[in-house]
Amino acid sequence: MRRASDTAQERRRQIFEAAIAVISVKGFHKATIREIAAAAGLGKGTIYQYIDKKEDLVPLIAEVGISLMSAKISEAASLDAPPEEKLRIAIESQLALFDEHSRLAEVMGGEIERIKHEDSELITRVFEERYLNALALLVSEAAGRERFSKEESLVVAELIAVMCLLWSHSVLAKKNAGGIEAYETLLEEFVLRGVSGRRKEAENG
Repeated sequence: MRRASDTAQERRRQIFEAAIAVISVKGFHKATIREIAAAAGLGKGTIYQYIDKKEDLVPLIAEVGISLMSAKISEAASLDAPPEEKLRIAIESQLALFDEHSRLAEVMGGEIERIKHEDSELITRVFEERYLNALALLVSEAAGRERFSKEESLVVAELIAVMCLLWSHSVLAKKNAGGIEAYETLLEEFVLRGVSGRRKEAENG
C-alpha cells in the first residue's frame, strides 16, 4: 500500500511539472490554476489541497525544484569516482537543469522576490539544507577535507549555483561562451582549478 506521503509527493511533482509547462509559455501572472490543473490532469479542487492561492505556487515550485537539483547532487555523490570527477558531474547536472528550465528560472526569479517574508525564509532554508550543504560537501571532498572551511565550501557551492543561473538568464553569457558545452567547460575549469589549487597550496604549505 502506498503511503499518503508518497501520494502527496507525487501530486506536488505533477503540479510542479504542469506549472512549468504553463508558466514557461504564458508567464506567471497570465497562467491560471485551471490551466495548470488541466496540464497536470488534476481537478482544481485537488490543486487547492496543496495551495490556497496562485501565489502559493511560488514556494511549491521552488521547493520541488530544489529537490530535483538535490537529487542530482546525491546521484553524483554516490558514484564510484574520484572526488573531483563527482564534483564535475554535479556541475554538469546542475547546468543542464538550469538550461532545461531557463524560461521558468527567468519568470520565477522575480516572483520569489515578491513573496511573503516567511515563504522567502523557507525557500532559503530549504535551499541551504537540501542543496547547498550537499554540494558544499562535494567541494570540500574535491579540495581535500580540512582544506576548505565549511563556510568557504558553501560559498563555492553557491557560486556554482549562481553561475548556472547566469547561463539561464544572460544573453551575453550565451553569446560570449558560444554554447552550453563551452560554458560548461569554462565553469568546470574555473571551479576545479580553484579547488585543486587549494589542495596543492595545502600540500606544499
